[in-house]
Amino acid sequence: MVPGHMITWWLWVGLRQLEALDAHSGYGVPSTPTKYIPFYGGADYHDYLHYVGGQSQSNFASVFTYCDYINGTDKVI
Repeated sequence: MVPGHMITWWLWVGLRQLEALDAHSGYGVPSTPTKYIPFYGGADYHDYLHYVGGQSQSNFASVFTYCDYINGTDKVI
């Protein structure tokens, strides 16, 4: 592996923490910048995946809707 720059690493860690906070908060915050990312489900989709994942035992994405759509794991069986 090629080592990354420390500033890049800390930016990635910070962005992942903000994304996790957004997905696990349970609220659809209207001012979040993730609303502008295509195929991003946010807190509503993440909660739905916890519901569906508990029944089908399989999910392919925590927030990106296209992965579960392609694999057919976005529906309750």
